[in-house]
Amino acid sequence: MKRLEPNNIMDNDPTNNTVSLKEARKILGKTAKNMSDIQLQDEMVKIGFLVESWLDEYERTILKGKTLNEFLG
Repeated sequence: MKRLEPNNIMDNDPTNNTVSLKEARKILGKTAKNMSDIQLQDEMVKIGFLVESWLDEYERTILKGKTLNEFLG
C-alpha cells in the first residue's frame, strides 16, 4: 500500500482522487460542503498519514519493533 504524505498528493491518479473526493463529500456531508477540492484532499492526506502512522506504531508494539512490511520483507 502506498503511504500517503502531504508532499505527494498530486502524484496520485486523478481519476482515483475524483472518486475519493466524491466518497469523502458523501461521508462528511455538511462538514465538507464549504471545502474546496484542494482543502478536502489536504484533509484526506492528513488523515491517511495519521492512520498509517498509528498503524505502524501499533505494528511495532506487537512485532518487536518492526512494521508488518518490515516483518514480512
